Amino acid sequence: MKKLKKLVHSNNFTNELLFMKKLCVFFLPFLFCGSFYAQEIIEEDFYSVALNEIKVLQIFIPEGYDLSENKYPLTVVLDADDLFETYVSISKLFAKNDKVPNQIIVGVSQNIAPYRALEYGYDSTNSYPTQKGMQVFQYISQELVPHFLENYRISDFKTIVGQEITANFTNYFLLDKKPVFNAYINLHPVFAIDMPSYLATALTSLKGKDYFYYASRAQNTPSDTKERMANVDAYIAQIENSYFHYKFEDFEESSELLCIPKGIASALGHIFSRYASITDNELNSEIVYLSPLAAMEYLQFKYENIAYLFGKEMAIRMEDFIAIESVIIEKENGQHLEKYGEMVLDQFPKSPLGNFYIGLYYEKKFAYSKALISYKKGYAKIPESSPYSIKFYENIKRVTSAKQNSENN
Repeated sequence: MKKLKKLVHSNNFTNELLFMKKLCVFFLPFLFCGSFYAQEIIEEDFYSVALNEIKVLQIFIPEGYDLSENKYPLTVVLDADDLFETYVSISKLFAKNDKVPNQIIVGVSQNIAPYRALEYGYDSTNSYPTQKGMQVFQYISQELVPHFLENYRISDFKTIVGQEITANFTNYFLLDKKPVFNAYINLHPVFAIDMPSYLATALTSLKGKDYFYYASRAQNTPSDTKERMANVDAYIAQIENSYFHYKFEDFEESSELLCIPKGIASALGHIFSRYASITDNELNSEIVYLSPLAAMEYLQFKYENIAYLFGKEMAIRMEDFIAIESVIIEKENGQHLEKYGEMVLDQFPKSPLGNFYIGLYYEKKFAYSKALISYKKGYAKIPESSPYSIKFYENIKRVTSAKQNSENN
């Protein structure tokens, strides 16, 4: 049974609006704008065989889903009563700014404290899930996720989000032989006693695809929980596995309430780093040491990987062409600039950038006539009123002068 429900404004954050002015710019306008809350979210009554009960799911479907054939990453948000609206609003804002892909987001609620502890708690003797917890584990991994794979267009990237004991619970999926989720967001987790050692063992054996792990803790996190989190951090920080990507943050000046949007915003940047534009860190750690051809292949693979993992076929971003241009220009005397310029023109035929690279290629070869032709083609694409017009024209003046000097000699 499916029904539509309008997302209603939550007052959970209204008493905390002094809430870090630094992040207001990014997502507070989005949290409270009328257009967001006017959107519809699907509510689905989902019968679980493992639990022998009906669970009510909140499902956010991205705008344009019905108009495209794209696949979308799946995110399962536990503790949906506290986390769902915040995760949806921030992820929407980040997607709008092309920092993360659009996601299908599923909220799983359990706001009755005794049942929450029963379903997501652990056995104090061995730190394994309780019997009821194992049923919930089966419900999510063997029923919920397959249901979305069968009935929605889901890409190869899946995320699970939790806080406190549900954050600890997400780790049991990571301990599985074949983890169903690629990314794990743990907001001020209350880790089971043996979880540090369990994770240390499991994380070293991860292979075949990338896994992303984010954890944060807040100012008012109890001291024993902080100590256990410190132990987990110490274990994980020592792990050397190129398939595992880890980030831990300590929000020392933020309460657990404020830690939620802060943590989600930071976690999104971490787990979807393969989707976002090339950062300085990515450039310096993975690209600057490559040859020009290898850097060009890296760029192409990045976008093939975006299509595979996140289900979105997209052109290479202009800023990514610019990000790696120093490798193409400065190495091997720029002999691959012509090919690089053609790549840019293929994606952005109306931009002068591709013509610039081709012009520079011929200029480096002292083929000034061909360089002038390419530079002039690029210059013709720039409006005279543009501030870039004069700067681009400097290329033409420089090559014209060099051509005259070579002819005179």
